[in-house]
Amino acid sequence: MANYTAFTAEHAVDYIKKLTESELSSVFTPNAELSAYEFGDGNLNLVFRVTDQHNNSVILKQALPYARCVGESWPLSLDRARIEADVLINHGSLCPEHTVAILHHNAELALTVLEDLGHLQILRGAQINAEQFPKLASHVAQYLSRTGFYNSDFYLSADDKKAKVSQFINPDLCKNH
Repeated sequence: MANYTAFTAEHAVDYIKKLTESELSSVFTPNAELSAYEFGDGNLNLVFRVTDQHNNSVILKQALPYARCVGESWPLSLDRARIEADVLINHGSLCPEHTVAILHHNAELALTVLEDLGHLQILRGAQINAEQFPKLASHVAQYLSRTGFYNSDFYLSADDKKAKVSQFINPDLCKNH
């Protein structure tokens, strides 16, 4: 990827500004005052929240060419960003009410812009605090049944199934290092 460069918060703002006139016009106005900060957990990717003066926001996620938590001694393919975006697009077409929306993807820069779900709780923490979610089981069942069935041998032709397996295979994250 000849034009690949790892982003900083400033890069994230500049990139999103370029998209405000087209793909992100529903989120930001072209003259929005944008700011960004990195908040990722540091394992594999750079993750930025880009926000305007009205608290509208998106998430920009960029893959690094190595496992960030280990360093350059554990190289990874940047294609994993494309795989993740393709999976989310596929799942979003099957179960949009329970899948984060992909707003933009750039394979060359290994980055994806997603809707910001920061207003939601992380389920693990909420469950540790004994919070109850009466619709959780039905939502998870709906998501798993739709994405599982419509990507399975029960629904897809053999050729379509093989094409999907090929599209989504990610050998880098299965290697022993």
